[in-house]
Amino acid sequence: MKAVIRIYTRGIHDINYIDPVLPLLFTVMSLLTHGKLPVNQVIIFSEEFHNTKMHAVIEAVLNLSISVAAIYVWGIYGGLLGTIVAIIFRNIVTIRYACKKILHCSVWSVYKKLTANFIVFLFWAVIYWLYPRNLASYGSIFVWGIVSAVPVSFVYLAVNMLIQPGTVRFLWKFLRERRLK
Repeated sequence: MKAVIRIYTRGIHDINYIDPVLPLLFTVMSLLTHGKLPVNQVIIFSEEFHNTKMHAVIEAVLNLSISVAAIYVWGIYGGLLGTIVAIIFRNIVTIRYACKKILHCSVWSVYKKLTANFIVFLFWAVIYWLYPRNLASYGSIFVWGIVSAVPVSFVYLAVNMLIQPGTVRFLWKFLRERRLK
């Protein structure tokens, strides 16, 4: 992310646009938001959204109140932290509702998957922070993205295969049956 900002703001010297914390906070916010999408879809498809409207209202109130208060203390960082806290609240109640009322499955299995994937994200974030690349063009960013996608994807796949062995068995069985037809 810093490389893109560095290239985009080349020749502009009014302020330092390269801030290592903001991209991390925006990324965490995005990961948390997208982490609940499958569960949101379950709620929507089962036509249960009306039962979870209050969760959305509480999320909005939390987001606004924490963000506004935290902006006075930490500026934009406070706004993002307020949003992250609200999204975490919504993730917890949304996952809990979907697992208990619709899917009749363990809440902890979903939390385990999300936590494992977040830990993998943190692992890669630390690796890239400890070993930064000096990317000077959009082409080098593109190439580095393609090259780094292979090990990143492999680690995510391996971790998810370890924590979801039943899904792996189902997938292998499904693929074998398709190949035999």
